[in-house]
Amino acid sequence: MGWHAKDYNWKTAKEMIGYLVNNVSKGGNYLLNIGPKADGSIPPMAIRRLREMGGWMLTNAEAIYGARPVASKTPENIRLTQKTINGKTYIYASIIKALENKNLELPLQLAKVASCSMLDTGMPVSLKKIMRVLRLYSPIK
Repeated sequence: MGWHAKDYNWKTAKEMIGYLVNNVSKGGNYLLNIGPKADGSIPPMAIRRLREMGGWMLTNAEAIYGARPVASKTPENIRLTQKTINGKTYIYASIIKALENKNLELPLQLAKVASCSMLDTGMPVSLKKIMRVLRLYSPIK
């Protein structure tokens, strides 16, 4: 977000979360330019966006904080990040835009994947190797 007195076209929290995930997946960061108005107050739309992003971060921060890029070509609208915790490497797939068939195919080796689950709920995700990709099946029917 950048400030301009006559700009009322605020980016949605969903767009800004997409920018955040995209930047982290490429080794960058994301800075928000939110400042107080002349009277010291924060614009209500900025507060709303920060709260919405904060809500998303409550369950997804693990895929962002301390994460680094994954050197792998991914499908459009999918971003991968990774981090190592206690000697184990965790890979996080963030879906920027809804998938058409609710299944996700990633160029990962099934033999190296111990398990797969939804970050926010812990719900397991089914895996299957198809050709050279790993297909994840949505737990949502």
